[in-house]
Amino acid sequence: MFEQILLTCFQSIHKERSAASVYHLLIGKRSSQTIQDAKVFGVDQYFGIYKELRRDQFEQVLRKLMNEQLVYIENKRIFITSVGLRALENKEVGVNWLDGYSYHQSAPAFWLRLLLFIQIGSNMLGNEKTFLPVIEDRTIVQWTKRFYARHKSELESVFFTLYEELHQILSDLPTDYASMVVSRMSGAHRYGASTDQIAKKHNASIHDVKMTLQSCIHFIMKEITRNQTSFPALNQFIPEHQPSLPLTLSTKKTYDMLKQGHGINDLARIRGLKVSTIQDHIVEIAHVDRTFDIRPFISEHIEKQIIAVVERTKTKRLKEIKEALEGNVDYFSIRVVLARAQFQEKGGE
Repeated sequence: MFEQILLTCFQSIHKERSAASVYHLLIGKRSSQTIQDAKVFGVDQYFGIYKELRRDQFEQVLRKLMNEQLVYIENKRIFITSVGLRALENKEVGVNWLDGYSYHQSAPAFWLRLLLFIQIGSNMLGNEKTFLPVIEDRTIVQWTKRFYARHKSELESVFFTLYEELHQILSDLPTDYASMVVSRMSGAHRYGASTDQIAKKHNASIHDVKMTLQSCIHFIMKEITRNQTSFPALNQFIPEHQPSLPLTLSTKKTYDMLKQGHGINDLARIRGLKVSTIQDHIVEIAHVDRTFDIRPFISEHIEKQIIAVVERTKTKRLKEIKEALEGNVDYFSIRVVLARAQFQEKGGE
């Protein structure tokens, strides 16, 4: 599954970006370039799905794909070969519910809260007072302790409801996928399996197990979000304050101030930031908010010029687009228009 995800990403950015750009995508690097790439090349579902992936691990898999002649690198750009394309056609990514752009911030907290509460609840119901918690993250531990304290008097009832809801959702997953999810859960007198152990049991790579689990977690969260009344117990584990738009805190502040009528130079002066940083924020906003009005920054005439060049050259590389415009338009304008164009390509979603 992991290799197929990589090939899918390499195919999407074919010739336009380096392999490192896909690495930045997978770990969810909060840079305007990575966010722009995720949207422009239509790979936002993979944004931040593998935050713990190390660079050496990524390069090891990349070398394997190159040795198998599925991809190659030329002038620092990644290319997918005809063999690679056939590999993609013959083998799909797998059951894929990944939605990294929507869940990269909330999924880890949801999953860790759930794992820790199940462990605590199981042990308490089993009268087992001494056990090593499987989660050490202080924020998660504090949240789970508060949740447990609120429901301590009705623990058996809460646990039964949680079991029923999880059973209902997991029943919609393929059996081996549901098995992986349950294997990670710890209970009384029992610790959940590690990803290494799950990989051996299912004869899969650790990367594949992690991607499968991530896909299942996103599936569970989607089901809960889509039908909250059917999953009231599980819904409580989803972080309370999910940002309505996946913006960095600094970009959100810029957005709030733009709404107050501040201009780019004004914002840069007030916030003590470079003009280019404020422009990066505007591009980021344009990528995630289809209602964002770009007209204060880009005239309709310039927007039409840029779109015409993109359609004619069939490229999304900024340098090539700028050269085709004969230097009459700056990079900021091109990036904003490309950000807005993605919504039109997706039918104005």
